[in-house]
Amino acid sequence: MVSPQHMFHKLATLESIRHFLEHVVQAASEELKDIEEKNATGAFPEFADYEHALDYPLLRVEIASRAVLYEVTALVEYSVYEAAHHAWLGSPNRKGPKTLLQLPDPVSESLSSLRMVTDLRFPDVVALFEAHYEASVRTLPGWGVFSQARDIVNAFKHTNGFIDFRKVPLEEARIGVRYLVGADQARAAIAAAQSFLTALYAATHPKTGPDAGTR
Repeated sequence: MVSPQHMFHKLATLESIRHFLEHVVQAASEELKDIEEKNATGAFPEFADYEHALDYPLLRVEIASRAVLYEVTALVEYSVYEAAHHAWLGSPNRKGPKTLLQLPDPVSESLSSLRMVTDLRFPDVVALFEAHYEASVRTLPGWGVFSQARDIVNAFKHTNGFIDFRKVPLEEARIGVRYLVGADQARAAIAAAQSFLTALYAATHPKTGPDAGTR
C-alpha cells in the first residue's frame, strides 16, 4: 500500500505543477501587457508584427498547459498501477514470475521473464483494481476530468492533437479539429487529480477499528 508520506509527496508534486503553471501564466500576462502598451504607441509597423509578438507568450501558456496534462496523467496512471500492484501479485490469472525472488538462477539470464503490473494495459489494470478492492475507479471524484485529459495527451502523442472523429457522436464529428488546451483546463486537471488520488488512497486504506464498516 502507499504510505502516508508517499501520498503527501504526490499531492506536493501536484502543488508544484500548479506553481509551475501559474508562473508561466503570470509571466505571459506581463509580456502581453507590455506588448499591448507598445502597440498603443505604434511600436509595431504592421498588424502582422503585433500578431507575431502575441504568439510567443500565448504559445508558452498553451505548451505549459499541455505539459501539465502530461504530468497529471502520468502521475494518476502510475498511481492506479501502484494501487493495483498488490492485486497483481495475488492474482491467479496473472502468471509469474512476478518478483525477483521468484526468478530462477541465474537471475541475470532470466530478468527478461519477469512480469510486472506495468506490463498490463491501463484498462486491464483498472479492471484488476476494481475486482480486488470491490470499488469502481471510474466513479471516484475526478475520474471524468482525468479521463478527458488522458484522451488529450494521447491525441498529442499520436495524432499531433487532432481529435479522433471516430470516437465522438456522429452529429459532433468533425475532421481536422485539434484539441485546444488552456490554463483553465490545466487547473481543472490538477484539481481533479488531487480529488482522485485522495479518493484512491482512501479506497485502498479502509478504516479499521470498532467504528469501521465491513467490506
